[in-house]
Amino acid sequence: MNGYRQISPGQWFFISLFSTICLTPFGFPTTLYRFLGHGAWVPIVAAYLLTLWSMYVSLRICERFQGLNLVQWSLKVMGRWVGSLYAIGVVVVMYLWGVFMLFVFLDLIIYSQLHYTSRFLILIFLIGAVVYLLSQGLEVWVRWGELFAVLLLIGLLFINVPQLANANFSNLLPFHNPVLELSTYLKPELIAALFIFRGIFSIYFLHPHIKPSKHLYRWSMFSITLAFIAVLAAIVLPITIFGASFAGKLAFPYQESLGTVALPWLPIERITLLTPIVWQIIIVYVLCVSLFSTARGIKSLLNMKKERMIIYVLGVVTLGLTIYPVQQKTVFIFMVYWSLIGGFFLIVIPSFLWAIFAIKRGGAK
Repeated sequence: MNGYRQISPGQWFFISLFSTICLTPFGFPTTLYRFLGHGAWVPIVAAYLLTLWSMYVSLRICERFQGLNLVQWSLKVMGRWVGSLYAIGVVVVMYLWGVFMLFVFLDLIIYSQLHYTSRFLILIFLIGAVVYLLSQGLEVWVRWGELFAVLLLIGLLFINVPQLANANFSNLLPFHNPVLELSTYLKPELIAALFIFRGIFSIYFLHPHIKPSKHLYRWSMFSITLAFIAVLAAIVLPITIFGASFAGKLAFPYQESLGTVALPWLPIERITLLTPIVWQIIIVYVLCVSLFSTARGIKSLLNMKKERMIIYVLGVVTLGLTIYPVQQKTVFIFMVYWSLIGGFFLIVIPSFLWAIFAIKRGGAK
């Protein structure tokens, strides 16, 4: 067992929601516009449906192996060698998720607000805060996230709803090729988009610490649905405001669409000033979940008693990997192949295992 359960289903809801929204509004949109034009929302809907299925599978597997995280039950099911290889693959995927999202966030925050701020200072602040929270234990960083959860929800409403005033939904028409061509979706970049709601897969490491509840599936489905609405808005709103062709030429279309809205009745007239605060809190969520999952996986693989030193090492390694800027195009290429590998490890293989368990259970009856 991994110790007593410390997370309520409500706390899991917020962890799942904000880590699933992640930095997705700034990672994939330009590519989707380039390939699909005003039909860029189609892969988002497909990813949502696939994630609902993956969530169902993950919860069934977690319930089958109560008290065990993914590393522990994979060693039990697949054997020492195959299970270790699979577990290492998942741990690397979960870690790189945080690293790639940190690259995206740094590009965004420097581009939009902190033009002259040292990259090193931003990283020291973020990684230092995350390492400190994680070193204090699971309950501390979960409660920290819960403290800002409602403010984040309000912030997301303030960011998205005012943009509707400038939206022209006729920009989403007509619904024609290449949106309807199946061959279009076979491109690696679009297949990779199916893995954009990856925050939900932290359940494989957090489930042993979630208090038992008959409604966990309902909480999870609700969080994914809200995350889907937020990400869908981030894809659709720039199209309705700028048109798909112009939006595809922007570095951060969603950030630029925010700049079209003014709220004179607020002390802060431009909502673009609110976005760095929102995404800074969200990146802390993401890094906490990513590094926690990674540290817990390494701890289980190496059969260690404590993980604080692992967290410190991960913090230093993350700082070293992200301290030097990398071109957005290079980061995106790595993200595409990472997403394909992540989808295989966290969607395909668990679905295959669930099918085997279901067949065996049926045969036993």
